[in-house]
Amino acid sequence: MISEKLVTLSMKRSLVTEEFREIQANIHFSEEGANCRVILVTSPSEGEGKTTIAANLAISMALQGESVLLIDANLSKPAMHSLFKIRNTIGLTDLLMRETTLGQAVYPNWVETLAILTTGEKLPKAGLLGSGVMNEILFEATEIYDKVIIDSASILEATDTKLLAHMCDGVLLVIQKDHTSIEDASQARKMLEMAKATVIGGVLNK
Repeated sequence: MISEKLVTLSMKRSLVTEEFREIQANIHFSEEGANCRVILVTSPSEGEGKTTIAANLAISMALQGESVLLIDANLSKPAMHSLFKIRNTIGLTDLLMRETTLGQAVYPNWVETLAILTTGEKLPKAGLLGSGVMNEILFEATEIYDKVIIDSASILEATDTKLLAHMCDGVLLVIQKDHTSIEDASQARKMLEMAKATVIGGVLNK
């Protein structure tokens, strides 16, 4: 059974589901997000709901007819496989070490046109997430899918997230009401600017 956090799938006509459609529309019509194919979802720190946001946004896009690849790039604290109740034996880490192919590593058509790439069990060498290999993976993904949504580690706690943000077309910054401090939100924005990343919007998670 899927996680109750995947509201865009379990509650297709709910107010929350409609809010994810609105986020999707805002990205599409914004000047920064209009042409974004690869979108990174991050947050200032852990526990602010970025994984849930990334998953529901990917489902929402898939249900609207786009082909979407959802990537779990939070190598230290992977969660996407638990959210979707799927195995995490082969995934992104295997691709980073060139031990498999994208087609072999993804869970295709999990729902509608949504494919999922989990982290995988192996621990890659430090820095691979911000390497040319990752860039190659993203390039190949954009040849196959309309949109690539990446769930990453938090921006203030992982150097790799800044490197990854630079590779992506746009970044969605998630902050949680009554949890994220103004200082952390401001620092996260500065980190993304230093990484020369394009921030296409923010999501206030309640």
